[in-house]
Amino acid sequence: MKVSLKNQKLVGLLLSLAAFSSAQADIIGVQAESGTFSASDFLTVTQATIDGSNAPLNTQTLGGGSAIMATGGNSFAVDATRSADFSVTIAEAGDYVLWARYIIPDLQDFAGSTQDADANDSFQYTAFDAVSTDNANFNTLTATGTPDLANYIQLGGTQALTVGAHTFSVAPRENGFVFDGFVITNEAFNETAFNTALAVIPEPGAYALLGGLLALGSVAMRRRA
Repeated sequence: MKVSLKNQKLVGLLLSLAAFSSAQADIIGVQAESGTFSASDFLTVTQATIDGSNAPLNTQTLGGGSAIMATGGNSFAVDATRSADFSVTIAEAGDYVLWARYIIPDLQDFAGSTQDADANDSFQYTAFDAVSTDNANFNTLTATGTPDLANYIQLGGTQALTVGAHTFSVAPRENGFVFDGFVITNEAFNETAFNTALAVIPEPGAYALLGGLLALGSVAMRRRA
């Protein structure tokens, strides 16, 4: 059967979309608010809580609509008792990397004490399956970026994970630092795919692109019929 050039292009488009969908299987999103933590160390916050007066998040929305914000003070030494603990289930054994989606708020206000954020804040984290009650297992990492804009940062190197449940933890060091979610993947960094895994609402331009692809497919199918 002879396939027209137009239909070949349609098949190519569908295969590309299928490949993108397949890639998502190795990109696992974990919402920050799903962890186990003390309210004295992390507050569960919404979009409105962290929208600063100078640079609101606008289209850079929170995954799942909420996040956790560090509270209680600044420049903490490592303290495992203040950690937020998480679990993730791996379906396919392999080498994985842990990423955090974070936000440094433009304005932080806790218990009447206001503190302006700068372009970098630090926090602490563990490798996969490290004992979260041991201070020695926590590493300090400085995250940089424009306040009120969501960013991703890699937590440590690649680790071999078996099929099943695995744990990791983060701990606060700077007042007001926001964890929106975490991504565990054996794929290369892909912000669009990571946001999809965390159910971050796409920006208007992304909606336009998806709409265009759907319209293209619809027209091609009508012509084929």
